Amino acid sequence: MTNIRALRGGRDFITLMDYTTDEIKYLLSLSRDLKSRYHQGGSGIATY
Repeated sequence: MTNIRALRGGRDFITLMDYTTDEIKYLLSLSRDLKSRYHQGGSGIATY
């Protein structure tokens, strides 16, 4: 799995146009995974 810090590369999130399609898909997948963990009683915090 991609490291989120490596993905962001020190960039600020200003607009979706700043990210590639693959980066957006990864971020959406990550958010879905964290939300699922949170609703299952987990902290939602993961190391990527």
